[in-house]
Amino acid sequence: MKCISQRFRSIFNGHTFTVAVAVMAMASQSLAKSDDTCIGFDLLGSYNTQGDASSVQYVNGIAYVADGARGMQIIDVSDPSAPFRRSNFDIPGANGFTHAVEVVGTTAYIADGSVGIHIVDVSNPSSPQLLSTFETISGALDISVSGTTAYVANEFGGVRILDVSDPFAPVFLGLYWTSSVNSVEVVGTTAYVVSSFSGLHIVDVSDPAATVLLGQYATSVTQNTSIGINIYGDTAYLANAFRGVHLIDVADPTSPTLLGFYDFPAGSFSTTIDGDVAYITVYADGLHVVDISDPTTPTQISGYITPGSAPGASKVLDAAFSAGIVYMVDKEDGLQVLEVDLNSQICPCPPDLNDDGNLNFLDISAFLIAFGNEDPLVDFNGDGSWNFSDVSEFLSEFGAGCP
Repeated sequence: MKCISQRFRSIFNGHTFTVAVAVMAMASQSLAKSDDTCIGFDLLGSYNTQGDASSVQYVNGIAYVADGARGMQIIDVSDPSAPFRRSNFDIPGANGFTHAVEVVGTTAYIADGSVGIHIVDVSNPSSPQLLSTFETISGALDISVSGTTAYVANEFGGVRILDVSDPFAPVFLGLYWTSSVNSVEVVGTTAYVVSSFSGLHIVDVSDPAATVLLGQYATSVTQNTSIGINIYGDTAYLANAFRGVHLIDVADPTSPTLLGFYDFPAGSFSTTIDGDVAYITVYADGLHVVDISDPTTPTQISGYITPGSAPGASKVLDAAFSAGIVYMVDKEDGLQVLEVDLNSQICPCPPDLNDDGNLNFLDISAFLIAFGNEDPLVDFNGDGSWNFSDVSEFLSEFGAGCP
């Protein structure tokens, strides 16, 4: 079981001696963690897909993994402790790069980069069969299917809308154009389109030949490079490659309104929701578990780093959740199958720097050493600078104890 705290990572300069004077006043304290219950994880199994695992969908005991140049990997996870590959789908020599997979029934829709999209019969997971390929001109990065219509996030070619009622012969219906489209999700006749530079576009696609922009939520200059979107009810979770997740009220699509912002400098890529808990993939910092019961103040309550990865060295891009299990993909380590442990006694405690379950002089010593070595762990206030504000925040958290 592995449970981590949120620690921001940037390296700056400072003077260790003065810091030592400030923190030594706390050396006499020894504050044990309490027995509050937190969310933890048990690693049940894993499968290294050998490619660049970037997205995952779970359907009836199968994890469909978009694996970059290695295509779509079909992993049997019916026994979570022993995942194994049933098959993969790739077209040799096509120079595709699989970014995303959406499975509807027994059909997989694959966004395969410069090649376009593939429609594949996966009724037999051991033997996927190509039904058709549709060239989208620009790079297909994401795909969302609603009914018999597919919506393709086409990078520099906007969102292409296709009739896939005949999977052997998809037909172009229309286009919503904006630049640098990374992601799309469609609910009913509303498309939520993500542009790297202009944020979230909410689009009426009831008439694919005449799409209409209903509303837009633009991220600030310091929070741009929007990359992923997940819709749950009336809330959109807009992930940013360099700066956290925006929680946006989209009940009125003409006027999307910011509810809250989960800020994390390492960026985020996707959000999966289970009740009042969000599982947010944070690339270098693994998987964050965030309490969203109050969407105005999303708060991290736990986390997970890929086994064998040093802090800051994970490459987690996506996760799916089903029946108490998280299916997480790491770009380099492939699929990780994690059981959510609601009875974990391992709670996030940032000032417990040596992770021994107590706050005492050893943590102060660890802080001083990290400060002197310009270690990124000491950016306790996450403001992007390394200075005495971090000392103050460390002292405050040390004095308050841990849950």
